[in-house]
Amino acid sequence: MPGQPGRMKRRQREWLARKPRIIVSSAPNELAHYYDKRAVPHNPRPVNKKKKPRRIEKKVKEVLARFDLPPPTLVESKDFPVAIPCTLPDAGKTRPEFWVIAFRANTEGDNRQVLEAWKVVKDSGIKPACRPSGRSKAEDDPFHPGIWLPSTQHDIPFLSVDGRHAELQAFMKVFDKVAKGAPSKLLRVHDLNTQKRMGLASFASPYLANTMDHVPTGDHWTMRLGKLGAALAVNEGQSEGWHFDRNDDDSTYSVVSVFGEGGWDSTERQGWLVIPQLNVEFELSVGTVLFFQASHLAHYVRPPNKDDKGKRLVVTSFTCAGMSEYYDKHLPPDLEPGEIFERAKDEESE
Repeated sequence: MPGQPGRMKRRQREWLARKPRIIVSSAPNELAHYYDKRAVPHNPRPVNKKKKPRRIEKKVKEVLARFDLPPPTLVESKDFPVAIPCTLPDAGKTRPEFWVIAFRANTEGDNRQVLEAWKVVKDSGIKPACRPSGRSKAEDDPFHPGIWLPSTQHDIPFLSVDGRHAELQAFMKVFDKVAKGAPSKLLRVHDLNTQKRMGLASFASPYLANTMDHVPTGDHWTMRLGKLGAALAVNEGQSEGWHFDRNDDDSTYSVVSVFGEGGWDSTERQGWLVIPQLNVEFELSVGTVLFFQASHLAHYVRPPNKDDKGKRLVVTSFTCAGMSEYYDKHLPPDLEPGEIFERAKDEESE
C-alpha cells in the first residue's frame, strides 16, 4: 500500500460502497432486550461495581437457560461487513441503529503505525493507572487514555491519568489518524445519527475537561480519537470474563479495533468475541473494526492459546455514560462538531 495513494483511495471507496449483510439474531427479542434498564417491564442488569465477572457469568447463564437457543451464529471476518439491527424501540433515535456492525477497515499501513506507537508505550515502562477489573489477566490490564466521566467519582469530565503520559498521547494521536479514515467514514455512511453524537463528544471533550493542564498547546486534538469515542482501553490481552461495559454511553457505540502481527491459532474460535444475548460470535482478526452496544449486551472474548500471547493489540474506543447529558447542559443546542472546531481554533489564536 505505501506509495500507492490511488490504490488506497479506490479501496476506501469500495469499503464505503459495500452495504453490510444484515444478520437477524437467532435469539428472541426478549433475551436481547433483557437487560435494558430504561424499560420498565425489563429486569435490571445483573451487575454493579461490586460484582465480579464470574457472578455476572452465572447470572447471565441462568437467564440463557430459560431459552431454547439453536447453535450460535458464527461470523468470520471474511464475511464482513455485517450488521445486526437493534430491536429496541429507540434504535436509530436515542441509541445506535445496530446491535453490532463489523468491518475489515484498517490497512496494513494503519496496523504498522499503531504497533510502532504501542512499542514506544511498552518500552517506556509505564504501568496502567486503573485498578484491575478482574476481566483480564493481571499482566494484561489495559491502559485507559482519554476523557473520562466515571459517574461514581466525578461531576465533570477529566483527562485520565494514563492520558497524561506523553507516550500515550502520542499513541492517541496515531489512533486518531487511523480512526478518522475508513472507520469513521463507514460509521457516517451506515449510522449517521450515531456518528454525529459520537463526533460531538469527541470534539467537545478537550474543552470540557482538564486537558489543557496536561497536554501541550495545539496537541489537544489528539483527544478526538477519530470521532469514535472520548477514551480508549488498550491492551494485548482481552476481557475474557463475562461483563457489561456499564460505564459506556448507551447512546453511542463501543468500538473494537484489532491490530497485531496475526497468525494466532483460532481453530477453536480462540480470540473470538461472544455475545450470548444475540447468540452470535465474531472473529476478531487483524484489521477488524467492530461497533457494538457494549453497555447493554453481555460479552466476553475466548482466550487465546498461551503461545499466542502478545500477537494482537485490542483498542476499544468508548464514551463514558453520562457524557452526552453533560454536553447537553454545557453546549449550545444544535451546535455541530465543525462549529466547535472553528470556535476552538479562534480561541486558541486569541
